[in-house]
Amino acid sequence: MANSFMSAELGAIRARAAEIPGAYEQARILVVQADALRTHAEEAYAVAFEVAGGSLHKKFSAGVLTPLEVITGIAELNDLDPEIVALRRGKSGEQTIKNFEALQPDVPVLGLSGGDRTYTGIVTAPAEVAEVNIRKKSRNPNYWQPFMAPWGSIDVPLRTIVPEAKVREAKAKEVVVSLYISKLPSATIGRAAIESLVQESEFTSGSDNSTCHPGIVTNTVGLRVLRESIKQLHQLGMDAIDTGTLDDAIDKADGFHARQTRLQYVRRSRSGISLGTKLSISEQ
Repeated sequence: MANSFMSAELGAIRARAAEIPGAYEQARILVVQADALRTHAEEAYAVAFEVAGGSLHKKFSAGVLTPLEVITGIAELNDLDPEIVALRRGKSGEQTIKNFEALQPDVPVLGLSGGDRTYTGIVTAPAEVAEVNIRKKSRNPNYWQPFMAPWGSIDVPLRTIVPEAKVREAKAKEVVVSLYISKLPSATIGRAAIESLVQESEFTSGSDNSTCHPGIVTNTVGLRVLRESIKQLHQLGMDAIDTGTLDDAIDKADGFHARQTRLQYVRRSRSGISLGTKLSISEQ
């Protein structure tokens, strides 16, 4: 009886097992169908971006849109591109539009990322859209193009302090800063925004456990750059900003680094004493 009971149970298990190849084949077919639907959906999505971006580019080239309308179109389309939103860790369209609107004559700016440097200065004329480019989905399997929204650049006339190698004191100079529209949200534009940034200044430190740069990480350099930038803006004519909070943060940074230097000296001295002791013992 026990053997017949076990045989019946084993037969039931085998019957269920016999269904696995068929289920696997059905699953394979469903995966293939899902991949085809996904590819079709991605194609439709990409085409929709190409059409919208192409329309924006055409109207920009024809000069029928104002610079603000062009920026708005690019910013809103970028906020609809999931790959761009993921890269920027959120939507930035609203800040892009706000910052472009703020680029008006006599307005101070910090952090305009143009070319190989970051600019600080006073805007001398309204910013203009320099170019608009559309992206097309790549059909080349060896070239991955994840972004679909259009991109472009703007030109910002700026009066800034430009250091010269042969001159002791840097002089004010009129320049045109060209930057990607995607860089606009990271700039600080307007005296009120700059003052708020200064008032929020705080010294921070932490540990970097990476293999490339192990040790302590601080924002000391950033604080010093900010103070120098405020100094330049004052030289260029911006109304004075109280830098007390920023100065206090830098004082804390100086104190922190002074303590770290002393600690390193003590550690090195102790290790030297320990090494010297071991040497003297071994010599005996």
